[in-house]
Amino acid sequence: MAILVAVGGAALGSAIGVGWQAGWLVGAVVGNLLFPRKGPDIRTEGPRLGDLTVTSSAYGASIAIGYGTLRMAGNMIWSSGIREQQNATRTRAGGKGGGGATQTSVSYAYFASFALSFGEGPAEDVLRIWADGKLIYDKTGASPDVAKPNLRFRFYPGSETQLPDPLIEAHVGQGRAPAHRGLCVIVFEDLALADYGNRIPNITAEITFRRAAQQPYQLLDFITTGEGGYFGSYQISDLAIDWRRGYGYFVNSDVNAAAAGIRRFSLRTMKEDRQARMTDVTSVTPNNFPATLFCGEDGHLYMTTGSGNSRPIIRVEPNALKEVGRFGFTSTGLTNTTTRFVATSWLGMVSAYGPSGRVDFLLTGSLFDDIGLLRADTMGYVWGAGQSVTEARVRGVIGGMVGEGFGEGWLLGSGTSTNHTSLGLYRIRVSALAQYDALTGQSLGLTFEKVASLTPAEIEAGATGFYGTVGGLTYDATDDSVIFQVRMSNGGSAGTIYTLKWRADAGIVWKTTVPSQINYEGPFFGQSRLKGQRWTVMRGTRVVQLDTATGAIVLNEIWPGAVDKWGAQVYDAVTDTHLVRSTSGWARLFLNRGGGEGEALSAIVADLCGRAGLGLADIDVTDLQETVPGYVIGRQTIVRSAIEPLAQAYFFDAAESDDTLRFRTRGRAPVATIGADLLLPLDERTGESWRERRTQEVELPERVAVVYMDRDADYQQGTQSEKRASLPLATMHSRNQASLELALAIDATTAKRIAAKTLYSAWIERSQYEGALPPDWLRLDPTDVVDVVFPSGSAFRTRITRLDVGADFSLALKGVSETAATYVSTVAADGGSGRPAQAVGAEAATRLILPDLPLLRDVDDAGGAGSRLYYLMAGFGSPGWPGAALYRSPDGSAWAQVGRALSEAAWGATANALGSPRSPFSTDEENSLTVFMTTGGDRVESVTQEALVNGANAALVLKASGEPEIIQFREVTLNPDGSYTLRGLLRGRRGTDVFVDGHAAGELFVLLDPDDVETLVVSLGDLDLPRSWRAVGFGTLFEDAETLVRCHTGRDLAPYAPVHPSLSVNGQGDLVLAWVRRTRIGGDWRDGTGVVPLGEASEAYKVEILDGPGGNVVRLLTSATPSVVYPRADVQSDFDPIAFTPFDLVNPGAETGDVSGWTVTDGAFTVRSASPAPFAGGYYFYGGPSNAFAQMHQDLAIPAAFLAKVDGGAVSVEARWWQTSYSGDDKGSVDFLFHDAGLALLGTALGSPLAPTAWTARTHRAVIPAGTRTIRLRLRAERAAGSNNDAYFDAIEAFLVEGTDLPPQLTFRVYQMSALVGRGFGREATLEIPA
Repeated sequence: MAILVAVGGAALGSAIGVGWQAGWLVGAVVGNLLFPRKGPDIRTEGPRLGDLTVTSSAYGASIAIGYGTLRMAGNMIWSSGIREQQNATRTRAGGKGGGGATQTSVSYAYFASFALSFGEGPAEDVLRIWADGKLIYDKTGASPDVAKPNLRFRFYPGSETQLPDPLIEAHVGQGRAPAHRGLCVIVFEDLALADYGNRIPNITAEITFRRAAQQPYQLLDFITTGEGGYFGSYQISDLAIDWRRGYGYFVNSDVNAAAAGIRRFSLRTMKEDRQARMTDVTSVTPNNFPATLFCGEDGHLYMTTGSGNSRPIIRVEPNALKEVGRFGFTSTGLTNTTTRFVATSWLGMVSAYGPSGRVDFLLTGSLFDDIGLLRADTMGYVWGAGQSVTEARVRGVIGGMVGEGFGEGWLLGSGTSTNHTSLGLYRIRVSALAQYDALTGQSLGLTFEKVASLTPAEIEAGATGFYGTVGGLTYDATDDSVIFQVRMSNGGSAGTIYTLKWRADAGIVWKTTVPSQINYEGPFFGQSRLKGQRWTVMRGTRVVQLDTATGAIVLNEIWPGAVDKWGAQVYDAVTDTHLVRSTSGWARLFLNRGGGEGEALSAIVADLCGRAGLGLADIDVTDLQETVPGYVIGRQTIVRSAIEPLAQAYFFDAAESDDTLRFRTRGRAPVATIGADLLLPLDERTGESWRERRTQEVELPERVAVVYMDRDADYQQGTQSEKRASLPLATMHSRNQASLELALAIDATTAKRIAAKTLYSAWIERSQYEGALPPDWLRLDPTDVVDVVFPSGSAFRTRITRLDVGADFSLALKGVSETAATYVSTVAADGGSGRPAQAVGAEAATRLILPDLPLLRDVDDAGGAGSRLYYLMAGFGSPGWPGAALYRSPDGSAWAQVGRALSEAAWGATANALGSPRSPFSTDEENSLTVFMTTGGDRVESVTQEALVNGANAALVLKASGEPEIIQFREVTLNPDGSYTLRGLLRGRRGTDVFVDGHAAGELFVLLDPDDVETLVVSLGDLDLPRSWRAVGFGTLFEDAETLVRCHTGRDLAPYAPVHPSLSVNGQGDLVLAWVRRTRIGGDWRDGTGVVPLGEASEAYKVEILDGPGGNVVRLLTSATPSVVYPRADVQSDFDPIAFTPFDLVNPGAETGDVSGWTVTDGAFTVRSASPAPFAGGYYFYGGPSNAFAQMHQDLAIPAAFLAKVDGGAVSVEARWWQTSYSGDDKGSVDFLFHDAGLALLGTALGSPLAPTAWTARTHRAVIPAGTRTIRLRLRAERAAGSNNDAYFDAIEAFLVEGTDLPPQLTFRVYQMSALVGRGFGREATLEIPA
């Protein structure tokens, strides 16, 4: 029998008998006996939708209570304050070499460490975190992007055993930090605030109180032979990972090189996208049996090929998959030498930053105990001949610390028996300038040492031996330590497995007993990325994960048999994924993933009742079968107010019956049928026994809207509504709009169904009934449904909302009309598409392309104020590259942002060597270029010839040396392997015609799309100086960006190489070199003359005379016009066409202190010893004081052996001397006068009078006329200014020169000069000398 009514949470209906409005909009009250009010004026409110959407920091704030899984805002309970980090950028103004003022720019970065409480614990996990509404952490599903880079936080679930956070304790003092037990807390450490206006952002988190464990994994989608693939198998123990660029590689090995090759896949999509046969990778044999695959920090692949004790190691460019370097050869040798390494089975990379940027070295280990080191870019030997570890086997090779000037690597050595004591750890330190000196046979710039010899007892007390080989060597950059595994021996049987960390300053940092030991090993496991304090190993189906800071096991679980590990494996802590070769192929396991489940409605109601003091025996919730995805109580309230929103959403009522509070859902079947004859009169006078009150239509809602937390839209506020039809025919006349706010995490369809049920139940329950029943009906309870039937056949289905028991036990009944179908809805909501799903930003690795290019557009010219630098940026093929900022540093320590790029460049690599064209100035129809595109392949397309000559399809082909060739292409063919073949090429564009020769496969290819090419102007003082550059992808850490060191030479300021070189002989027999000038600015042929603007401040040229094609410079000529005279005598002198026989001159350098040996014929030649100092010795000849003209000579008799040759015209005479003057006015020369045997003059050869201002080497050569027997060598001095004849001569020589022939051809290189950067691009020509 019901003795007290308690109706709770009536979402609709006159639960308290005062009309639908009070019941639906306010919600009925669960009786005062359960939740008593206190005080005269008490107002309480239930949970609101906005209670937990904003982070707060308030003492006495309510501790939220959560159920299921939902998004909550935190209350800040501790903060270290905002930490300011100062960054200074220093730049120097002035010319080359410095000397100018230094300008310092200071910028600031801000970080905060703080703790937020999210409610009462214990929670089970945090699934997602948002900062100012932007997702920064997400461990749901199978995405590799778990957290924003460098996000560091710790989650405390609110257990009663949790310990204080170490960061808080470090700030407030040991023993003074509360553990916040019973409180769900997240502690953020050094959160970067730049993205949030340098303030602590509003943090919200998806907290689950019912975690659903997940084990998502992704299997590799292979290219099968049926899909055009080359290979049907692969090696299970060869795997290389390029974390930065997002690719994995594995190989198929075979004796037949055409059946062996490299296979590439995307780490993000786990789809194989490239296959390359070894015959395509390299034509150099051996090219079969690829093995020991490794990917370096430089992005290149390294592997061994062939078979034998010693095998070559090759370097492969990763985009074109072409060999670009090789060391060693196949051999039966069993030790390392300077030309080959033996049985290479381990590879690692040691890197260091030097004056020219990062230098990479390849560290190697053999199948035995041999170790070695190569320089990676040249594949040149550095160290390793005869080097080994002292243990029987090398068991790991990895790179270590990367520093300025040097880098480190680590090696692990081990014995092999089932009970040995050999375990050694080695460190190699390599300078960026390390090299092998072949002359001394010494390796310079490195040290190698054994840093630890570990004994069994150091790892396990009382142990006497190790079992088998050690392994699992990995490097932890967070504290410069190494981690590896070892198994103990129990007298020759397998014992305990330990994973341990070793650090140079501490020795063994920790050691942990683990259930699994790595079995397959190779270079792959050493490529594990250990960030985020995790280290993982898998054996079979068991995955074991350790905290790298403490060694504690944080994960030890069994995975499905489909991913049973059976081969290579590598772990990535950044994405918390483990890549393994499983029984189902390559698989990527997403570790520590989870989701959130909802909480049973019955459990939530029971818990709330328990907080009010009601035990399970006091309530009945068996009727509540729904599951609530998420519900939060974020403010102080009474339990009744906390239950009401649930009752509104799930349509249940509460009533006390037989000392039990029963919660019952609506829409139940009737419990009784009451005939009208059983009703007691309500009014004795009228005999009325059943009374109906009907709410007028205008008071009822036309539309009901439900406002909720949308579980499928990151818990953002959503609204779903239901409306009664009013058109085309009106079914009612109400225009009321009603809204229901629920602090529930539900989906759109659930919200819409709640709105529909609420709307239609309002109209159904518009009729309220009153009646009276005899004591026979005391068994009825509020919330019961009954049918009241009248003789006319009318029936009223009534849900009892109130029963009052009279003194005579008669019952006064109140109720509302009800239809069970009202509480069933199948409507579906359109969740909309206006709000895209958020995802944690991927690691936006950025490729910085920083070529030294000529001016690409005339408008880019800086007008002499600086040099134009071009740069492009792009990702590595993954979608969603967000853009990047460009930073520059003069010294590698102080950085400044100088630019950014938002458009991703289209780039790749060449698969073949681009051949030399017949001419770079016409369309090259003979050569083609095949490229593999990393990004922007869809932008490589054909154009018409007209579009081509108008500038379309410009691209850069960049050699490894940095020489650029700019090309254009007309036709594009997509090949079956995904490459593109380009034909119809315009070569050497924008002055790069000098670089058209010498291309190789594997060169960088970049489309020069104007939208992608960014520019900046650097000062002239920066030219030819090394500068450091970093491209930092938006949303990534500055420290993670790769540093490039480049010297910008100012090619944009360099004049183009002249064209049309020619060679002729003038009337004096001298060579005349000529050419046609070009211009780097305004070179369009518009006036038809072919004359182009100068483009430089002045016209000047330098001509280098070479001793052969590509040879050494033998003479340098200058000119201010596009031609220069190369005197015949100089040609003969430079190229020594015949032998020289010296004359024995008397006193050739005035060393007697006078002019003895010489005959003065005019003036007064004399000697001097100072002003200026002699060129050689103590004296030199001087034209004399007060002489306007002076001459002196010596007569040289021709030896008898030369007379016949002289008469045949085959002998010349040559004089060589050094000459200067006092002020550049007075001129001097050397002449030849030819006499016969009777001293008759046969002819003269006068030299050129010159007045150099410094000692200058001069020559004069002439053919000796037939019949000559004596040659008079005459010095001539002519005064041009002043009172003295200041023409000076020293170190005079004379020779007989046999023959007068010139070389058959001449090689020269001509440059146009720039006042800003010196010489421009050079044009070399080899031309025949006319007869």
